Amino acid sequence: MDQIKQLNNEGWPVRNGDLGENLTISDMHYSDLSIGDRLISGDVVLEISEICNPCNNLSVLSYVGKKRISEFIQTMKGRRGWYARVIEEGTIDTDDKITIFKAGN
Repeated sequence: MDQIKQLNNEGWPVRNGDLGENLTISDMHYSDLSIGDRLISGDVVLEISEICNPCNNLSVLSYVGKKRISEFIQTMKGRRGWYARVIEEGTIDTDDKITIFKAGN
């Protein structure tokens, strides 16, 4: 969510879900996570599997389009997010706390 607010402040009217995210977490920076880290919330366990790099699919956003896709991809580099595999299924509610277990610990 913080990333979305930052993009809004930079003039990109990004809304939750626009970037294809399934889970949006506030108060966590992109650089806080690494491949292999696990996120645990209640009975849900996710494992970070790879960086989600920006791609041309983002051109479908009305405020990006084909004319601004290169600019938006540059803007999103190093800020796009992560892919994660589901280790344990469950439900995450809006106010649930998320704990990070760093890979190798």
